[in-house]
Amino acid sequence: MQGRKLFNSVRPFMSVLAVIATATVLVFTIYFTELGPEWITFLTGILVAAILAEATRRSYAEWVVIRRTAQLSSLKTKFERVSQLLKAAENAAAASKPRLRLIDEVLPIMVAFVDREGCCQYHNRAFLDGLRLRPEQADGRHMREVLGATVYRETATAARQSLNGHAARYERTQKMADGTIYRFSVEHLPQFGLDGKVTGFYMLMNDITEPGDAHRPTQLESSVEQGMFVDSYAEQVTGNQDAILIRTAIEKGEFSLFCQLITPLSMNS
Repeated sequence: MQGRKLFNSVRPFMSVLAVIATATVLVFTIYFTELGPEWITFLTGILVAAILAEATRRSYAEWVVIRRTAQLSSLKTKFERVSQLLKAAENAAAASKPRLRLIDEVLPIMVAFVDREGCCQYHNRAFLDGLRLRPEQADGRHMREVLGATVYRETATAARQSLNGHAARYERTQKMADGTIYRFSVEHLPQFGLDGKVTGFYMLMNDITEPGDAHRPTQLESSVEQGMFVDSYAEQVTGNQDAILIRTAIEKGEFSLFCQLITPLSMNS
């Protein structure tokens, strides 16, 4: 360590010492050559070349030092700027936590973010509560699974419109797992990336079902719907309007369908 410190302290004067030593050697050489004009000219040229070489090396070294200093200064400025941006981002994130908590846990409006692939990438608690879903039924799931195939088909046009960068607003109904039917006011807000392209859209849903309007089909209504289906099926089979007898036969198990296998004939028969 001491030798390195000594070398670093002597290093700035080494170029000067080298020039002095070279000049001394040349002077002694000229003296011992009896001051011949040829030797004086030759050795003087060597001395000048040595001095110029040392000056060039020293100038290049100073240029490199100046360049490195400028680069370090630029890096320092960039580092300070990045540090300021990180600090500002941390402050913004800390300030936004209460607002995010308000959206996630307190806000009664149902909020979900749908990416370009149609998958739910974000949702708040109201969204899960409003649709009677568990978190694993919405996290990363396609909206066909989240909303159901019927509702997904009904809202497909609005979703495409939002992915094209246009807002959409509409009202729709949705049947829950227990059969209860609710009415929602829905709004789509496109989300744009830094490149200006649409990355997805936010779906805002508000329950506008009036008190007493939530409808749950009763067992009698379900039986009526089933009977209407049987009547419609019987009418399609028979081609006439009198389907009561066929319906009765189906309910009593007296209706049967028969078929006959047809075997194709060979080419020589």
